[in-house]
Amino acid sequence: MSGSRNQRIVDAKIAGCCSNMQNRLPDARARLIVADGRGRDGMDVVRQALAEELGRAVRALRRGNRSDRCIHDIRARLKHCRALLRLLRKSLGEDAYHRENARLRDAARPLVGVRDAAVLVQALDGLRRRSGGGKIYRSIRSALRQECRERRGQLHRKTLLSSAQLVGGVARYMRMLPPSQPAAADLAKAVKRAYRTCRRAMTAAEQQRSRDRLHEWRKQVKYFASQLKSLAPLMHRRLGKTYKKSIRLADCLGDDHDLALLHDKIIQHGRPGGAAVDALVHRLAQRRAKLQRKAYRRGRELFDATARRLEARVRHRLPRN
Repeated sequence: MSGSRNQRIVDAKIAGCCSNMQNRLPDARARLIVADGRGRDGMDVVRQALAEELGRAVRALRRGNRSDRCIHDIRARLKHCRALLRLLRKSLGEDAYHRENARLRDAARPLVGVRDAAVLVQALDGLRRRSGGGKIYRSIRSALRQECRERRGQLHRKTLLSSAQLVGGVARYMRMLPPSQPAAADLAKAVKRAYRTCRRAMTAAEQQRSRDRLHEWRKQVKYFASQLKSLAPLMHRRLGKTYKKSIRLADCLGDDHDLALLHDKIIQHGRPGGAAVDALVHRLAQRRAKLQRKAYRRGRELFDATARRLEARVRHRLPRN
């Protein structure tokens, strides 16, 4: 009876930690972090979570499903793996970190074209809902759908297996590592580093609002949000507001990036100089300007605190060794 009662308590803690988090961690991983976080070093718990996530990515790649949803899920999983790897950066050492991070980046690279082609159709549909329909929309959408099918057809099973091999190499390396000894302070420092990198990326984007700098800002915010999500079940008090702000900011920057890519496709598949195309490009520019204003406003709210203050908050919430 006591064992059953303890299990119910653990399950209740898991539900409480995860109920308000968007894109929640799988239940098995949340159970692992809550159960082990009380008696094991936090770094070992993160490593175990990374090993499980790598295994899921390898299995998904080996299945060879090239649907838009599956490709999106694999890319998201690999991004999450890279965020977890960043938490382990000091524990791994610079050389090992850069090597394994490059493997994950190379494994995800062949999936980018399929993802972008699929999301551009969604971006065009969203712009249409805001601006009304027309022949030009149907023409560009048809071209985008055709491009999406072509990109999916070019993603061969052999390519997916090559990506699975790269991810599997990272998983094997992580399994060979001896148990780590670092304190929870190292995790807090990793979060501080990610937070500081995000803030610097925002400053660079403010100084020059180029597509590349906005995209880099978005990537860093997503890594930061992913790290907070990974550590949330391990904390006795979560940074829920900070996490939600980072997710909203990443969504804003993501929508802007998709529209930037869509702009190029409208010019490519439309008729430059035509009234309908010009009107569509104008509406797209208006939408991007609005998203960027919102992103900077949310960024200033998110990065209002100093990096050291955030580090102290994270360290205080992590279990003591």
